[in-house]
Amino acid sequence: MLTISLTYYNQGKKAFLKHLELWKSYSPEIRKMFKFIVVDDCSKTPLEQLIKDLDLKDLNFNLYRVDEDLYCNIPGAMNLSAKECITDWILFLDMDTLIDKKMSEQLSEIIKKDKKKTVYKFNRITENKKDNRYHKIHP
Repeated sequence: MLTISLTYYNQGKKAFLKHLELWKSYSPEIRKMFKFIVVDDCSKTPLEQLIKDLDLKDLNFNLYRVDEDLYCNIPGAMNLSAKECITDWILFLDMDTLIDKKMSEQLSEIIKKDKKKTVYKFNRITENKKDNRYHKIHP
């Protein structure tokens, strides 16, 4: 299994809904292979309040909240995800990085086949008006 870890800080419900819509679009067999951890890093309006009316029961979903607003605490939020992760694999995402249906299928194949303790680094695919799509390494 794979845990998808998402850090959240004041991005608003709309940004989170993009992830949720994609996660729900995964096939049931793919969703069974994934766990989802979201860490709200002390947002002014807790994500829990923004999503209380959403149906998350078909996802293996856990939401955590950091109660102290620490400057640039992304590593702390990621550490909390890693601490709470119970799967063999974890993938850390920023709110602006989405995993579409095709990528979810590719990830499921990686975790099925690769039995080694391996670290993967993925390039981000970003929209570009000149060449339509190009690979860009996240800063």
